[in-house]
Amino acid sequence: MNRDEAYSYLLTQWEKQNLYSHKDIYGNLLNPTEYINAMIRGIKVIDQHEKHICEETILFPFKENEIMKIGIKGIIDLQAIEKESNQYVVLDYKTSNSVSVDKIFERQALFYSLLIYKKKKIIPSKTSLHYLKLGVSKEYIFSLEEIEEFERELDEIADMILLFGTDIENYSIGRIDDRFNSKKQACLREVERRNQTG
Repeated sequence: MNRDEAYSYLLTQWEKQNLYSHKDIYGNLLNPTEYINAMIRGIKVIDQHEKHICEETILFPFKENEIMKIGIKGIIDLQAIEKESNQYVVLDYKTSNSVSVDKIFERQALFYSLLIYKKKKIIPSKTSLHYLKLGVSKEYIFSLEEIEEFERELDEIADMILLFGTDIENYSIGRIDDRFNSKKQACLREVERRNQTG
Protein backbone atom coordinates (compact mmCIF):
# COMPACT_ATOMS: atom_id res chain seq x y z
CA MET A 1 0.00 0.00 0.00
CA ASN A 2 1.52 3.33 -1.04
CA ARG A 3 0.82 6.59 0.79
CA ASP A 4 -2.15 7.65 -1.34
CA GLU A 5 -3.70 4.21 -0.86
CA ALA A 6 -3.11 4.46 2.89
CA TYR A 7 -4.86 7.85 3.07
CA SER A 8 -7.73 6.53 0.98
CA TYR A 9 -7.99 3.44 3.18
CA LEU A 10 -8.19 5.57 6.32
CA LEU A 11 -11.03 7.67 4.89
CA THR A 12 -12.87 4.56 3.63
CA GLN A 13 -12.62 2.95 7.06
CA TRP A 14 -13.66 6.22 8.69
CA GLU A 15 -16.89 6.14 6.71
CA LYS A 16 -17.38 2.38 7.07
CA GLN A 17 -17.05 2.61 10.88
CA ASN A 18 -19.27 5.74 10.93
CA LEU A 19 -16.64 7.77 12.77
CA TYR A 20 -18.16 11.02 11.51
CA SER A 21 -20.68 10.72 14.36
CA HIS A 22 -18.19 9.39 16.94
CA LYS A 23 -17.10 11.69 19.77
CA ASP A 24 -13.85 11.89 21.68
CA ILE A 25 -13.60 11.66 25.47
CA TYR A 26 -14.46 15.36 25.74
CA GLY A 27 -17.63 15.04 23.64
CA ASN A 28 -16.22 16.62 20.45
CA LEU A 29 -16.83 15.03 17.06
CA LEU A 30 -13.74 13.37 15.61
CA ASN A 31 -12.18 15.28 12.73
CA PRO A 32 -10.89 13.12 9.85
CA THR A 33 -8.52 15.87 8.66
CA GLU A 34 -6.78 15.84 12.04
CA TYR A 35 -6.23 12.11 11.72
CA ILE A 36 -5.03 12.30 8.11
CA ASN A 37 -2.47 14.91 9.24
CA ALA A 38 -1.53 12.69 12.19
CA MET A 39 -1.05 9.79 9.79
CA ILE A 40 1.21 11.90 7.56
CA ARG A 41 3.32 12.85 10.58
CA GLY A 42 3.43 9.21 11.68
CA ILE A 43 4.69 8.07 8.28
CA LYS A 44 7.46 10.71 8.45
CA VAL A 45 8.51 9.33 11.85
CA ILE A 46 8.56 5.78 10.49
CA ASP A 47 10.67 6.88 7.51
CA GLN A 48 13.36 8.18 9.90
CA HIS A 49 13.87 4.63 11.17
CA GLU A 50 14.70 1.17 9.87
CA LYS A 51 14.53 -2.45 11.04
CA HIS A 52 11.07 -1.83 12.47
CA ILE A 53 9.47 -4.14 15.05
CA CYS A 54 5.79 -3.18 15.18
CA GLU A 55 3.29 -3.84 17.96
CA GLU A 56 5.43 -6.37 19.82
CA THR A 57 3.76 -7.91 22.85
CA ILE A 58 6.21 -8.69 25.64
CA LEU A 59 4.98 -10.67 28.62
CA PHE A 60 6.54 -12.80 31.29
CA PRO A 61 5.72 -14.15 34.77
CA PHE A 62 6.73 -11.84 37.59
CA LYS A 63 5.75 -13.18 41.04
CA GLU A 64 3.42 -15.81 42.41
CA ASN A 65 2.29 -17.67 45.48
CA GLU A 66 0.00 -20.66 46.03
CA ILE A 67 -3.15 -18.70 45.09
CA MET A 68 -2.06 -15.95 42.69
CA LYS A 69 0.19 -15.39 39.71
CA ILE A 70 1.26 -11.89 38.70
CA GLY A 71 2.60 -11.29 35.21
CA ILE A 72 4.08 -8.33 33.37
CA LYS A 73 2.78 -7.42 29.92
CA GLY A 74 3.10 -4.55 27.46
CA ILE A 75 2.49 -3.88 23.78
CA ILE A 76 5.08 -1.55 22.28
CA ASP A 77 4.02 0.50 19.24
CA LEU A 78 7.40 0.49 17.51
CA GLN A 79 11.01 -0.49 18.13
CA ALA A 80 13.53 0.46 15.47
CA ILE A 81 16.97 1.72 14.60
CA GLU A 82 17.05 5.49 14.24
CA LYS A 83 18.79 6.20 10.91
CA GLU A 84 20.47 9.43 12.03
CA SER A 85 22.08 8.01 15.19
CA ASN A 86 22.10 4.29 14.34
CA GLN A 87 20.70 3.72 17.85
CA TYR A 88 18.02 1.30 19.06
CA VAL A 89 14.94 3.32 20.07
CA VAL A 90 11.35 2.88 21.20
CA LEU A 91 8.54 4.92 19.68
CA ASP A 92 5.04 5.37 21.01
CA TYR A 93 2.24 7.18 19.21
CA LYS A 94 -0.11 9.54 21.05
CA THR A 95 -3.27 11.08 19.60
CA SER A 96 -3.72 13.44 22.56
CA ASN A 97 -4.59 17.07 21.94
CA SER A 98 -1.99 18.23 24.48
CA VAL A 99 1.42 17.10 25.70
CA SER A 100 1.20 15.33 29.05
CA VAL A 101 2.95 17.09 31.90
CA ASP A 102 2.33 14.42 34.53
CA LYS A 103 4.41 11.32 35.16
CA ILE A 104 2.04 8.74 33.61
CA PHE A 105 3.66 8.65 30.17
CA GLU A 106 7.16 8.81 31.65
CA ARG A 107 6.34 5.69 33.66
CA GLN A 108 4.93 4.06 30.52
CA ALA A 109 8.23 4.77 28.74
CA LEU A 110 10.17 3.38 31.71
CA PHE A 111 7.95 0.27 31.69
CA TYR A 112 8.76 -0.30 27.99
CA SER A 113 12.47 -0.04 28.78
CA LEU A 114 12.05 -2.61 31.56
CA LEU A 115 10.20 -5.01 29.24
CA ILE A 116 12.85 -4.74 26.53
CA TYR A 117 15.71 -5.09 28.99
CA LYS A 118 14.14 -8.17 30.59
CA LYS A 119 13.50 -9.84 27.23
CA LYS A 120 16.45 -8.71 25.09
CA LYS A 121 19.07 -7.39 27.54
CA ILE A 122 19.01 -4.11 25.59
CA ILE A 123 18.54 -0.64 27.05
CA PRO A 124 16.93 1.60 24.41
CA SER A 125 18.95 4.76 23.78
CA LYS A 126 15.66 6.66 24.16
CA THR A 127 11.89 6.33 24.13
CA SER A 128 10.12 8.93 22.02
CA LEU A 129 6.44 9.72 22.47
CA HIS A 130 5.13 11.20 19.24
CA TYR A 131 2.05 13.40 19.63
CA LEU A 132 0.86 12.96 16.06
CA LYS A 133 -1.95 15.52 16.12
CA LEU A 134 0.41 18.19 17.42
CA GLY A 135 3.53 17.33 15.45
CA VAL A 136 5.72 17.30 18.56
CA SER A 137 7.60 14.60 20.43
CA LYS A 138 8.87 14.07 23.95
CA GLU A 139 11.91 11.94 24.70
CA TYR A 140 12.89 9.92 27.74
CA ILE A 141 16.27 8.33 28.46
CA PHE A 142 16.69 5.80 31.26
CA SER A 143 19.78 4.25 32.81
CA LEU A 144 20.11 0.65 33.93
CA GLU A 145 19.95 1.90 37.53
CA GLU A 146 16.58 3.59 36.88
CA ILE A 147 15.21 0.46 35.21
CA GLU A 148 16.36 -1.72 38.12
CA GLU A 149 14.87 0.72 40.65
CA PHE A 150 11.55 0.62 38.78
CA GLU A 151 11.63 -3.19 38.83
CA ARG A 152 12.14 -3.09 42.61
CA GLU A 153 9.13 -0.79 42.89
CA LEU A 154 7.02 -3.24 40.86
CA ASP A 155 8.34 -6.05 43.06
CA GLU A 156 7.11 -4.24 46.18
CA ILE A 157 3.68 -3.69 44.60
CA ALA A 158 3.50 -7.36 43.62
CA ASP A 159 4.40 -8.39 47.18
CA MET A 160 1.58 -6.21 48.50
CA ILE A 161 -0.90 -7.76 46.06
CA LEU A 162 0.19 -11.27 47.05
CA LEU A 163 -0.19 -10.30 50.71
CA PHE A 164 -3.67 -8.81 50.19
CA GLY A 165 -4.73 -11.82 48.12
CA THR A 166 -8.19 -12.14 46.62
CA ASP A 167 -10.12 -10.41 49.43
CA ILE A 168 -11.37 -7.10 47.99
CA GLU A 169 -11.70 -5.68 51.51
CA ASN A 170 -7.90 -5.54 51.72
CA TYR A 171 -7.65 -2.99 48.91
CA SER A 172 -8.26 0.76 49.08
CA ILE A 173 -10.77 2.24 46.64
CA GLY A 174 -8.15 4.33 44.83
CA ARG A 175 -8.79 6.78 41.99
CA ILE A 176 -12.03 5.59 40.46
CA ASP A 177 -12.88 8.80 38.57
CA ASP A 178 -10.02 8.45 36.09
CA ARG A 179 -11.55 8.65 32.60
CA PHE A 180 -9.66 5.52 31.55
CA ASN A 181 -10.97 3.39 34.42
CA SER A 182 -12.71 0.60 32.51
CA LYS A 183 -14.04 -0.85 35.78
CA LYS A 184 -15.58 2.36 37.10
CA GLN A 185 -19.10 0.94 37.56
CA ALA A 186 -17.77 -2.04 39.50
CA CYS A 187 -15.73 0.35 41.66
CA LEU A 188 -18.80 2.49 42.37
CA ARG A 189 -20.77 -0.61 43.37
CA GLU A 190 -17.96 -1.56 45.75
CA VAL A 191 -17.97 1.93 47.28
CA GLU A 192 -21.72 1.65 47.81
CA ARG A 193 -21.35 -1.81 49.35
CA ARG A 194 -18.67 -0.59 51.76
CA ASN A 195 -20.78 2.43 52.73
CA GLN A 196 -23.70 0.13 53.53
CA THR A 197 -21.68 -2.34 55.57
CA GLY A 198 -19.35 0.22 57.18
